[in-house]
Amino acid sequence: MTANDAPELIPPANERTSELPNESAAWLKPVRWQTFPRDFVVIQIGFALFALAIAFLIQSQLGTSPWVVLEVAVIKYIPITPGQSGILTGAVVLLLALALREPVGWGTVGNIICIGLWEDVALRYLQI
Repeated sequence: MTANDAPELIPPANERTSELPNESAAWLKPVRWQTFPRDFVVIQIGFALFALAIAFLIQSQLGTSPWVVLEVAVIKYIPITPGQSGILTGAVVLLLALALREPVGWGTVGNIICIGLWEDVALRYLQI
């Protein structure tokens, strides 16, 4: 099979994105508004559970992932909470991705903001 014989890959009609007339918005992936409310609730539950796991790891003081170690190290030098530190480090990584012209979805932005907020909520109620 040669490249000329290969079938053309066309996304289904409900997943096709229209060509953006303005190239300035090309860095942002489109939102599927039909499923957005359900997706938002589901992703918030996932973010809350993930943040709760991070809070358990921080409170246990037994060791954690490299990103959480970075978050905790940042709060030793800047008077912010671990969740705010996660948002700050996530924002720096997001800016690097945008500088490399990587397309960013709403889930990525939500991940950066919401996990940090949920992390602070979980740490507030897990104080030992």
